[in-house]
Amino acid sequence: MDAISVSTGRRGNLSAVTDTESTCVLRKKVEGRKLLKKKLKNAEKENDDLRQIIEEKDQQIEDLKRNVSSLNDMINSVNVENLGRGSSVASTKIMELSKKNRQLVAELEAIKSKYSKLDAKHSKLEKELKQSTPKIESKDSLKKVACCNSAGKLDLLTEQLTSTKQKLFDTLNQNTELKSSLKLAQKCIQQEIGENVNLSILSASNSTWRGRAQQIISLQNKVAELKERIEIAALGDEPMKQQLRKFEAAKKAEIDELNQKINELSATIEDQKKKIIALKTRNKNLCDDAMNYKLKTLNLMEKSGCSDNSLTALQEKMNIQKYQYESKLEDLRKQIENIEEQVKQAEFEHSQTKAQTQNLENIIQDKDRVIDELNELIRQLEEDLKAVCGDFLFSCREFKKEEFVAILDALEQEKQALMKHISELNQRTDEEREKVGNLTDQLSKQRVKYCRLEAKYKEMQKEQELQQDKKKRSQRAADYSRSLSGGISTLIFENSNGCLIDTPVSGDGFELQIEDLKNKLELANERITFLEEKFALVTNDYKTDTETFNEIINSSKNAILQMILENRRSKCTLNVSDSLKEQPCPRDDFQSDSLEGSNNCSRIFPQDKIDQ
Repeated sequence: MDAISVSTGRRGNLSAVTDTESTCVLRKKVEGRKLLKKKLKNAEKENDDLRQIIEEKDQQIEDLKRNVSSLNDMINSVNVENLGRGSSVASTKIMELSKKNRQLVAELEAIKSKYSKLDAKHSKLEKELKQSTPKIESKDSLKKVACCNSAGKLDLLTEQLTSTKQKLFDTLNQNTELKSSLKLAQKCIQQEIGENVNLSILSASNSTWRGRAQQIISLQNKVAELKERIEIAALGDEPMKQQLRKFEAAKKAEIDELNQKINELSATIEDQKKKIIALKTRNKNLCDDAMNYKLKTLNLMEKSGCSDNSLTALQEKMNIQKYQYESKLEDLRKQIENIEEQVKQAEFEHSQTKAQTQNLENIIQDKDRVIDELNELIRQLEEDLKAVCGDFLFSCREFKKEEFVAILDALEQEKQALMKHISELNQRTDEEREKVGNLTDQLSKQRVKYCRLEAKYKEMQKEQELQQDKKKRSQRAADYSRSLSGGISTLIFENSNGCLIDTPVSGDGFELQIEDLKNKLELANERITFLEEKFALVTNDYKTDTETFNEIINSSKNAILQMILENRRSKCTLNVSDSLKEQPCPRDDFQSDSLEGSNNCSRIFPQDKIDQ
């Protein structure tokens, strides 16, 4: 009961320890997740701020570019009128020529198609002629008719071919003439208008066409008119010149201010460019970090797949080891039951040996009592004989002393041997008691170990359940990380590496625990076999001791009986015969005394005890 209470207390302590450890692990995981979430939020905020800053700077750069482009347009804005808008006649001629060219090209394509069809028919007819030549040779009548018909068709086809070829050559000649005329017209137009003028623009304008000389003359006339107007206007525009000068000075001042502003803006643009470069470098670093995090996540996903495979393998191993441990536990239970039965048998045999030793002690006490009674009888007989006779008393005394001294010596030797044997038996019983105590202690230890193994088995089941929970949590974390990588693609969990790398370590510790349990089970089995061998040796020792004890008793009995019989036969007969010859009266007394002594001996040593 004490061992069971100790085992239950240890189970409770183990379960409490495991619960506390599991709660500590869960708290650490929750705190780690909270820290990771905080880091994620901070990184997302920094990312959003950087994006906003980059967008603002891009907008400022675009505004500055627009301002610069507007200033350049203001500076370089010069209205240049399109020259040579009076080329409508040339454009109409060009359009007519292009239409004619298109019509001729279409006719050429139609003639080419007809020519290809006629060539195909011609090739078919030639094939038919080649195929029909052997038939015509076999049939002369049909040959003439077919030759006439084919000759007529061939003539017609050859005439059509020649006519189409002539038409083709005519159209080709016309096309070359039109191309040459187009080139000449384009050269003339370029000489009149200019080389870098678009004819499409001129054709789109509705103005009348003029040549270069006419345009030059008209422009010269306009220049002369404008000079006259300027001379006339210059006389009345002197007061306006002063205003224009003031206006020009104000404009120059404004232009200087604008130049200063442009310089300041350029400086700010350069500073902003530097900042943008720094931001770009930081963005690159962040992108590199994000790529590293992505690679880490991919590695973690691969490791999670490997850990899943390892977990499945561990579960299979756990199931196999569970079956093995259950079988071993059943074997241990059977062995413990056998040991308990053997201990019960040993206790029973020990009780039997105790009973035997008690019986032997009782027999020895009876023998001691008989010896005392014999001594008293001897003393009484001596006293009686003193009163009856003198010399014959001495001889009888000597005879009786010698006989009883031998018996007493034999009995004392037997007593000493039995006492030694009893002391040896007591020592052996003490040793066996110690061995039985050790066996009981070992049994209690084995029971405690059995309880510990059951507790470890339950802990292993709990660890298996925890590993399954970790697997599910890792899968959830992987799914969550995938969703985050699809949405944000910048930051990932950092500490998930440690969470997933711990699984194979826990699997290694679990395997080490299993190996330790296997070694302990093997040691327990060896101890059980050793104890069984000891128990067999002890039982054999008990058996040999009982046999030797019985042999000693039987040998002592036989020796005593032989000594008594020999002494009686040898000495008693001689002494009795001599005494009867000399003294007939005491003879009857001696016979009566001898008979009484024999009766006393028979009374003291009954046949049942001798047989025992």
